[in-house]
Amino acid sequence: MGFRGRIDGIETTFGTSGKLLNSNLVMYDRETGSYFPQILSMSVTGPLKGKTLKEFPVFWTTWEKAKARFPGASILSMDTGFLRPYGSDPYGSYQKKGTYYDSGGPFFPLMSTDNRLEAKEVVVGIRWDHSVLAIVKEKIAEKKIVNLRIGNHPIVAFYDNSLDTVRIYSSQLGKKVLSLNIKDGKIKDSESSSEWNVSGKSVNGKMKGTELEPVYSFDVMWFAWVSFYPETEIYG
Repeated sequence: MGFRGRIDGIETTFGTSGKLLNSNLVMYDRETGSYFPQILSMSVTGPLKGKTLKEFPVFWTTWEKAKARFPGASILSMDTGFLRPYGSDPYGSYQKKGTYYDSGGPFFPLMSTDNRLEAKEVVVGIRWDHSVLAIVKEKIAEKKIVNLRIGNHPIVAFYDNSLDTVRIYSSQLGKKVLSLNIKDGKIKDSESSSEWNVSGKSVNGKMKGTELEPVYSFDVMWFAWVSFYPETEIYG
């Protein structure tokens, strides 16, 4: 997850509090000491209590796919001046089966549990107004494109093969709601037969140059998402 370092006019940076809520990271901002549970993106204690961080999307992918898609991308250095084993993880590996990341339940108590999915299945979490939706990533990868709704908002989910990720957009343009599907191996809308790409931009046809508005979403393990949002709906 990505967060802007400006809240209510205050410029700040963040650290790890060492505390957990629903077995999920709790950050603190260094300017006021307020606590922010990562998934909520909102302060629950301190001078900024009730304030929400502005988020930006972060794609979970591999280095191989990232450098192929973004060859000029900057890389976060591990030369930090601290003696830490940045190349290893005490909990196991996301790349190997049978580690903490895909087996068993979380270490610490949860405020809510739900067995509709396995505890550590990775879903795409979306919040919009007062509605929440969890999307099973594998189902989008299978179908490539799925037209959905979250509350009263029509959305479309694209599978981006180049990054092995799911990208979400509003499918409403003005008063028109688009229905997007694969036709002849290309993404096209049923309304104008214009061609689109996974970045949400029309590249050919009547709507060429038009862009869909991205909807903020993030990858999250099911147990963490549903413990904060037990009322969530699921696609897949």
